[in-house]
Amino acid sequence: MKTFWMEAELGNANIKTLVQSDKLDGLIAWWEEALTKQSEPDHRQASRNVVVEALKKNLHHTDEKVAEMVCGALLWLTATGPIGTTIMPFMRRGDMTIRYEITQITETGYNFCTKFDEKTDAALML
Repeated sequence: MKTFWMEAELGNANIKTLVQSDKLDGLIAWWEEALTKQSEPDHRQASRNVVVEALKKNLHHTDEKVAEMVCGALLWLTATGPIGTTIMPFMRRGDMTIRYEITQITETGYNFCTKFDEKTDAALML
């Protein structure tokens, strides 16, 4: 079974999970469907909001459904973002790590910085 690690950090709050590569398309489609039910028209912002609110309130540690939502949102943000088409083959192959460093830049604004393990970074540079 092919898997990869996904981690996110906002201050002292963090989440780390192992994702099965063969479930990737289903997870992304699940989150895409959830977004159609959101009132926020900007799906990227809605996804970021879910992640930030869960991490700030530590809900991802106390509610399994919230943890799934955070993971779905992060996967969707990566897959549909500017690096999505480049990084998806690595995610499908597994044996990599995606790290999301989230920092607060204004009272309500957050920056999401996506990073990868050294091996993946090196392969992306080729």
